[in-house]
Amino acid sequence: MREQYAWRSLTLAGILALVGLSIILQIIRIQTSPEAATFRGRLAQTIETVRTFYPERGQIYDRNGHLLAGNTTVYEIGVDLKNIKDKHAIALAVGMELGLNPDNLYSLMANPPSNLEYLILANYVDSDKALALQQLKIKVDSQTPSGTQSSLSGLEFTPRLNGLIPKARWRPT
Repeated sequence: MREQYAWRSLTLAGILALVGLSIILQIIRIQTSPEAATFRGRLAQTIETVRTFYPERGQIYDRNGHLLAGNTTVYEIGVDLKNIKDKHAIALAVGMELGLNPDNLYSLMANPPSNLEYLILANYVDSDKALALQQLKIKVDSQTPSGTQSSLSGLEFTPRLNGLIPKARWRPT
């Protein structure tokens, strides 16, 4: 009885070995055939650059109906308090472009909370207004002599998708 199972096992193993060997031989034959050059030529024609597409993100609301994440890009405009040269010029530029009171902005920069290195002046600023303010900063920077800080140095723009933005970012000193 055991010999019968051994004979079946050896026969099955031989058949599977022949199938595996025939597959390997077929692969070698295809790769070395005259048609292989045609396939390689077609492959070169179909190669394109790989691009990653990011789908549009949906609107995400919390249970109270406040928008947590949206699709449009907004900007956070703030100042790095360690790199400010002229607080009055920054307050005037941001106030005029965004329609805010420059005196309030100046008082925020003059008396920041302790241990605060970055102060947010405006949140949820539209791309158009932020771009106009960035262009103004670039223009002022280009007119400043090299080796010195411009009057708008320290002004920073942080793009993000609209949604929940923290009130202040604390950096330990």
